[in-house]
Amino acid sequence: MQMRPMRCDQLAGSPTHLELMLFFNSLKGFLRRCVLALDAHYSAAQIHSFYRLRNGFIYFSVGIVTVFMAHQHMLPSWQQETVVLAGLLLCALGFFTAMLAYVRLVISRFVQYFKRKD
Repeated sequence: MQMRPMRCDQLAGSPTHLELMLFFNSLKGFLRRCVLALDAHYSAAQIHSFYRLRNGFIYFSVGIVTVFMAHQHMLPSWQQETVVLAGLLLCALGFFTAMLAYVRLVISRFVQYFKRKD
């Protein structure tokens, strides 16, 4: 018994041409809104990213100092471990805040460079 290939419109549950057009048009609109939102995000003033970078550095530094002071001035106990954990969490928060701000600064500089109309 030989099977013949089925056409697209013969498949059960296959989308119609109109449904596909509506899907791709809505997808195109969604992508356009995403590009506009990213453009607005990266075209904002860089001073906000710099403040976030500075805050991340401060959080990271305070976390490192907390870990160091807990190691130097506290006796080994569960209180010391709790303070060290808080310091490490503060370090992690500061690190990720600073890195995200730095990446935003770099990307916004590229966006501004390529949008220049010289």
